[in-house]
Amino acid sequence: DYQTTLAVLANLAVPQIADLCVVDIVDEHGAFTPLAVAHVDPSKVDLVRELRRMYPLDPTAPHGPPRVLRTGRFVIYSHLPDSVTATSAIDSSELRVAIALGIHSTMAVPLLIAGRRLGVISLATTDSGRRFVDADVEFAEDLARRAALAS
Repeated sequence: DYQTTLAVLANLAVPQIADLCVVDIVDEHGAFTPLAVAHVDPSKVDLVRELRRMYPLDPTAPHGPPRVLRTGRFVIYSHLPDSVTATSAIDSSELRVAIALGIHSTMAVPLLIAGRRLGVISLATTDSGRRFVDADVEFAEDLARRAALAS
């Protein structure tokens, strides 16, 4: 049961490596669906889901989880800007969600199951103030591999 596996994965990632974990599965039309959500503050899980409903990920976006899905390669933002600029690597809807949740740092890795790109695991830090570094990506990619093996 991959849904249960992904929910367990999200709950293992929080608080071990992140304050927030969202596991998105992508449907045949490219729409991202947050299948599993975990937050260090369980009362914020519904807020995360509501914000993602209000500001869905654009599957054609050149950055963030959509880019991860298309390329099969991770992205990491060790420090998020306070606002969107013309040169920002993050679009305005993603940044609105990040600001609403108090996200300081984020990364996303592809979820590969049987060689297929089925989704993206997004991790973020909030109240801890921690910033992701490249070594954290290795851990996140290992989580994604383990999820794929267990699915």
